[in-house]
Amino acid sequence: GGADCAPLQSDEPTILTENDLCELRPDDLPARVSEAADEHWQREVASHPQGSRSLRRALRIAFGGPFVAAAGFKFVYDSLQMVGPYTLKELLAYLKTCDVDCE
Repeated sequence: GGADCAPLQSDEPTILTENDLCELRPDDLPARVSEAADEHWQREVASHPQGSRSLRRALRIAFGGPFVAAAGFKFVYDSLQMVGPYTLKELLAYLKTCDVDCE
């Protein structure tokens, strides 16, 4: 197996090797990914005439779900990253007015 995927704890420079990589999930192994792509391509060939077959459509159906989920998480993350500075600005403005009112 691979490393236990813990972060490196040493200050010494370390050369990483293939043994330091984490194991892939079974669904992410090249053989399984290839099978899924081939299965969806065969469905595409069987259900569409010669001129309207689309490799992009077959790959989107085979692998699109995780990418759509990742895009949703990325959107939320980016939105929260953008909200932080505005929230801090408003908090500082509030504290500034509080200082003036309290004196």
